[in-house]
Amino acid sequence: MLTCYKEYLQVLEVFIKIKKEGSVYSRLRQLAGNVFNRLLTRHPNFNFRINIMHAVVNQLSSSDVELRQSATKTVKSMIRKDDNGLVDFKLEIVKELHKVVKS
Repeated sequence: MLTCYKEYLQVLEVFIKIKKEGSVYSRLRQLAGNVFNRLLTRHPNFNFRINIMHAVVNQLSSSDVELRQSATKTVKSMIRKDDNGLVDFKLEIVKELHKVVKS
């Protein structure tokens, strides 16, 4: 099951990186972005959370306004979440944000 989950995330990564324009491609990007955002906010302790977090943070620099806004909302939500069990994960988010800002 874990292997299938990993492959599912890899397919979503391909969808979110599609550069082509068109309604179908745009819809695939949006769908993949929404899935990553939901996985991160609803299950922050789930397997591959770092991979999911990378995908969400990378959306912050997307030229797609909807993806960027959704990712921003998700990151803000995660940082504001009052959960002491997520302190290490919040630090990972901040580190990743720092990398994105530097590049």
